[in-house]
Amino acid sequence: MLSGRILLVAFEGWNDATEAASGALKAIAEQISAVTLEAVDPEDYYDFQFSRPMIEFDADGSRILSWPGTELLQASPEKIAENPELDRLYLLLGAEPSRRWLSFAAEVMEMIQDREVDYVIMLG
Repeated sequence: MLSGRILLVAFEGWNDATEAASGALKAIAEQISAVTLEAVDPEDYYDFQFSRPMIEFDADGSRILSWPGTELLQASPEKIAENPELDRLYLLLGAEPSRRWLSFAAEVMEMIQDREVDYVIMLG
């Protein structure tokens, strides 16, 4: 059994056949009522001709434009109060970057180091 802080990672893209990895992380995020801690600025890393923004609807039925990106998530405070071990679990979920991978990786590594993550498990 792993002890310490754990980050699970899944990128949507060619390596996410049938959305197996990203779908699994989305299911976990839903179960733990995940909240966004940080997000990578998509402007630097995505080709919007390849990873297109999507029109979605908010709770009120208003249209919102959702840009592709990558977010660092953690269980909601309520879920952590119910199960304190969830405080050790982080999720990194988003579209696979289409450019500037070295800078993207450095930005993600900073997030990991800031939270003193012990294990990174990549799904795909």
